[in-house]
Amino acid sequence: MQQQPSNAKLLLGLGLLVVQLLYCCVLCMEFLELLAPIPGMDQVPQGHPTTVRNCGYIIDTAVHILICKCIHVFLCSPDWCANDSGSCGCCTMVKELNKLENHFHGKFEVLDREYQRTKQSLMATEASRTAFSVSLFNQPKCFGPYRANQNVIYKEVFLNLGNAYSTTTGIFTVMYAGVYSIALTVYSDAGATGIPLIACATLQVNGVAVASVTDVNTNDQEDSGTTVLALQLNSGDQVSVNLPPNCYLCDDQNHYNTFSAFLLYLTA
Repeated sequence: MQQQPSNAKLLLGLGLLVVQLLYCCVLCMEFLELLAPIPGMDQVPQGHPTTVRNCGYIIDTAVHILICKCIHVFLCSPDWCANDSGSCGCCTMVKELNKLENHFHGKFEVLDREYQRTKQSLMATEASRTAFSVSLFNQPKCFGPYRANQNVIYKEVFLNLGNAYSTTTGIFTVMYAGVYSIALTVYSDAGATGIPLIACATLQVNGVAVASVTDVNTNDQEDSGTTVLALQLNSGDQVSVNLPPNCYLCDDQNHYNTFSAFLLYLTA
């Protein structure tokens, strides 16, 4: 005759199953809450059928095991369940739940590590945001011509995110190593046709020319030119615009002369 379990063992067994059920529910809630803080993924738990289906499956399985244990615990002892899983399915179901719980816990740890890496990457990207856009003057005025090279200082600031551009020196100092998009537009006005128009400027990195915009003719009273580059720069590099001898740039409130750059992505 099979020995019936005592009331204390029954209560202990039921208590352990309730704890397992609550633990599964907590894991599912943590899984869903973990996805919510990730930018652009706040709707994933509600709209992702696999996530909802998996959590629903886990909770549903735990409930069935609890019911199974309640029914069979009065009919068989723990020894019977261990020796005759075909007659007492609760043992098999509990084992399957343990396997599922371990599998889910492992997946949860992997997801947590991926989330932490993504969070750190987003924080680094946010901290390194760099962009500026400036123009020469805000009133009718010309810069040059000079007999020697002159550093062009753009005084009107549209944007200076990260404060990497100096309106005192006209130099953009790279704070973060990465690939940058840099654009330079030059414009000049000779005042009348027939007068030599010399609109030119050179984009420099650490004093070395990397691109130039030049327009010299006597046919146009005014003209402009633009160059756009993608450059890989290192922290501490200095980007500036040089005005060659005899060239001159004219500007006004329409902001014809502009100098802009922004970080595309980090490389270190």
